[in-house]
Amino acid sequence: MNLFQRIEQLGGALSLPQRTVTRAKMLGARNREKSRDAGFLHVAVYLFLAGKIEETFLQLDVILQRTDEVCGGRLAFSREQGRLIDRAIEIEDRLLKSIGFFFSFKTPQQMIQDYARRGVLDSVSEKVALTVANDIVTEEKCFVFSTNDIACGCIVFSFVLCGHAYKDRKWYCQDTEVCFPACTEKVAGVCDLLCSLYKTI
Repeated sequence: MNLFQRIEQLGGALSLPQRTVTRAKMLGARNREKSRDAGFLHVAVYLFLAGKIEETFLQLDVILQRTDEVCGGRLAFSREQGRLIDRAIEIEDRLLKSIGFFFSFKTPQQMIQDYARRGVLDSVSEKVALTVANDIVTEEKCFVFSTNDIACGCIVFSFVLCGHAYKDRKWYCQDTEVCFPACTEKVAGVCDLLCSLYKTI
């Protein structure tokens, strides 16, 4: 099981909202430490920090206890609680030094909502884009793209699914031009990933 699958598994066990799970994955993907650890203790820290950012905070000991249950007692939480908390705080400190700039970044879902507020996509396309964004962020491969590329790829994919026309490098919704940038190579890459995810041509 890789890092992102474990984040998804533990996030579900903690009943955390998808935006927090997505943020934890983004933290893991952007972690610039040479050895990105997929161990459960690191996963717990990613979710702990993501909860702070997304204001879905859970206490560290609660996360560690649930993590221990999910991984079959391998953390030995009942015996090693103090040591585990100290180690988790050390990991968090290293993580903050590595990716401290990252707090200002938005998730793909938040960027899609920003585009919608600017009138780039209609309510139906927004719902579709948010749905596919929730799906694509479960895929480790998506994190080679920037957050904006993922958001734009999901929007373009939603335009296709909603039947918007694309001609002369412009999008049209019912013959009205949609003010959205033309597809870049990276946005097209996100669309390709979505196609493979949904087995869509």
